[in-house]
Amino acid sequence: MWVAQLGDGLILIQNEEGVITPLKEESKDFTNETTGLGIAADLTEWKIEKIPDPKPGTMVVLLTDGVSADLLPDKYDELLRYLQEDVAPLPPGAGGWNWPMNYAHWPVPNHADDKTIALLWYEKRKD
Repeated sequence: MWVAQLGDGLILIQNEEGVITPLKEESKDFTNETTGLGIAADLTEWKIEKIPDPKPGTMVVLLTDGVSADLLPDKYDELLRYLQEDVAPLPPGAGGWNWPMNYAHWPVPNHADDKTIALLWYEKRKD
């Protein structure tokens, strides 16, 4: 499996043992300028990680900067546990793919950046 990131935001990779690694350290600089698709001129602008043999329990979470800028590194495990236990089991159409998150009450006032989370989880079999 290949995971690649361009620009800001954050990608968290959790291995089958539960160890969480950010694909790259998020910059705390406030410039709001990133290299985007169609602008990047070189592969060196991408952060690329190869996961040669993902095992059940592997999770990859993509967070736009509107979420990642407000997330403390010591809370990564809580977020991934919440996504795995409370969100991932919900079926499509029941809110599982667009679960209720009241952005009007986002804890950081006047923070209007896009708030998107994408989850790829290689679930462990229960049998």
